[in-house]
Amino acid sequence: GFYLHCLCHKFFKLALQVVKRYCHWLETKLETMPSLQLAHYTYMFYDINLFEKKINYVLPNIISQNTQMVSNITSDLPLSTIIESLLTYSVDMLHKTKAKIEGLIIKKISEASYNELQNIVTIPRQYRLTGKIVQNKPMPYAMGLINPVSIYYTTYQK
Repeated sequence: GFYLHCLCHKFFKLALQVVKRYCHWLETKLETMPSLQLAHYTYMFYDINLFEKKINYVLPNIISQNTQMVSNITSDLPLSTIIESLLTYSVDMLHKTKAKIEGLIIKKISEASYNELQNIVTIPRQYRLTGKIVQNKPMPYAMGLINPVSIYYTTYQK
């Protein structure tokens, strides 16, 4: 495509609306579908990261090149302050949504390790006053505890 400088202010307004609507859509999906698969949460998290990078890179460059964008606005604040505050607000909305999704990812991985954590509770009782030699090799639950994190990392590291 091509870019029309005289429409920069409309592009900026559209970009802010898209960010707001995307965050609202994600939050309604998280509320209405609390038990999504781990892959869905990961894809949402990745999309938000890409979106943040684009906002932080593309929009300030375009706006700095187009000072005509707000020629009709009369204000005591400098143009850069207004634009920075709007961009900061949009990025903060994305950060809040990303933090919620990150918490849900951690919760899903923790739930996968929960059964192995229950086995840890019984370990001290097995060796208390029984005369058994304490093992010096890793217990089988250790791999079961780390396995969900390892699988998640290898599956979604890209």
